[in-house]
Amino acid sequence: MNGTAGGVALPAQPMSRGAARRHALRALRHPGYRAYFFAQALSFAGTWMQNVAQGWLVFRLTGSSLLLGSVSFASQIPTLLLAPFAGVLADRVPLTRMVAATQAVLGALALAMAVLVFTDTVSVPWILALSVVGGIASAFDLPARQTLLVELAGPEDLSSAIALSSTATNAARLVGPAVAGVLVATLGEGVCFLLNALTFLAPIVVALVVKPRHVRAPAHHEPPLAALRSGLRYAVQAPHTRAVLPVVAIASFLAFPYLPMLPLFAGGVLRGGPELLGWLNVAVGIGSVAGALAVAALVDRSRLLPRLAFGLVLYGAGLVGLGLSRDAALSLAVMPLVGFGMLSLLSSANTVVQTDTPESMRGRVMSLYTTVLVGLFPLGAVACGAIADAIGVGPTIAFGGAATAVSGLWLWRRLPLLRARRGGEGLPAGAPVSAGT
Repeated sequence: MNGTAGGVALPAQPMSRGAARRHALRALRHPGYRAYFFAQALSFAGTWMQNVAQGWLVFRLTGSSLLLGSVSFASQIPTLLLAPFAGVLADRVPLTRMVAATQAVLGALALAMAVLVFTDTVSVPWILALSVVGGIASAFDLPARQTLLVELAGPEDLSSAIALSSTATNAARLVGPAVAGVLVATLGEGVCFLLNALTFLAPIVVALVVKPRHVRAPAHHEPPLAALRSGLRYAVQAPHTRAVLPVVAIASFLAFPYLPMLPLFAGGVLRGGPELLGWLNVAVGIGSVAGALAVAALVDRSRLLPRLAFGLVLYGAGLVGLGLSRDAALSLAVMPLVGFGMLSLLSSANTVVQTDTPESMRGRVMSLYTTVLVGLFPLGAVACGAIADAIGVGPTIAFGGAATAVSGLWLWRRLPLLRARRGGEGLPAGAPVSAGT
């Protein structure tokens, strides 16, 4: 296809800088997406609160990086097994109903955790069991939420919607962890779980009442395994998606596990408390918002893959600095670099995959992306947790960062080959990310 992205017509001429800035916010002009954006921002703030509280709770109960990794494994491993089938379902059912159902399950699980903490009956087996159920719900939630963006914002504003959603996730990270650090230190972890349960009401209500503005092209009703094979075949044949998935896999397996190890790093290496853990997450959020907005302002499609490679290198370098740090101030200083690199990587990769995929199979291809991004994370979390118990948290984080930076340099060296292929497949060189009307 020439001059289109998954069926999205693209203008022939590059946009001006002013148009690029307007493009970054275009998705907010749609009432359905705007309501969904603010509801998700509220829910994400609650989720970040729960993440900090749960990490500190496991650290307080066990003091083990292996068990911290095991909880992450339990919450994410269902994605590795179920997300591809969730993508088949997402291509066939009303996405708003699917999102409402999964968000309701996740809210109920947060409420259950709050009850366990308040009644002093919480234990690691309970945390693991509820994490597995939450992981099953998330396996269906993530592809559905990603694919819903095109229905709410329309294909012409898809890239703006993707970047703004990433911005909402990480803007919430500026608030949620800081509030969680104070609440955990003063009132305990249970309050964070309860508040998170309440924040799920917003996206549930919006998903039930919002009217999608774009009707997707119907997917062929193949048998589930045949539909899954079609999505996999497309992902393997599309050169840009084929280049993106391996580097995302490396980051997911070796770099993202720094997150479940962060409570142990804050408490065991930096000798801080839950407040320091909260501020470390806030520092990452500052860089993440900046990284997502930088990608949102990109118009030229040819700049996405270089931005992805740059994000990998910066993310990796930031983690190396964090792993080598033994000072709280230095750690706080490098965390914005980690966040900027991480969101440059994630927003660029997400946009490349979605804009290169026909909308009739976008759910399936995005489920494969989710499988690589989220499904490999639990395997890496357990592996890195075991390594950290043997050699220390800092060296483990630094090693994962170094491997991620090397993968960014590998992608950078492949850019000339990918640019050469762009003329015959996918978007033409220099084509804008999405259209303006």
